[in-house]
Amino acid sequence: MSTPKHITIKDVNAFYCEHSSNEVVFEGMTYANELYSIAIPIQEITDSLDYIIEGRIDYITLRKKELLDEQRKLKSKLKKWKSLN
Repeated sequence: MSTPKHITIKDVNAFYCEHSSNEVVFEGMTYANELYSIAIPIQEITDSLDYIIEGRIDYITLRKKELLDEQRKLKSKLKKWKSLN
């Protein structure tokens, strides 16, 4: 059994379902400009939807906190700037 490989696809050029094999296929270019085709069994995706959605919620929550913090800092800087003028 080979070790799983992590591949980051920069641009997904095609996304389709192989109905005959029950797979979802992603085709695209990596950051090293290599063409890749990745097929994932549909049941692997549907069985993991709760995990995928929870991960996306966590990401959005983290980004929201980061953006609100940045917003507070910028408002503070703007207030100081306006007080000087």
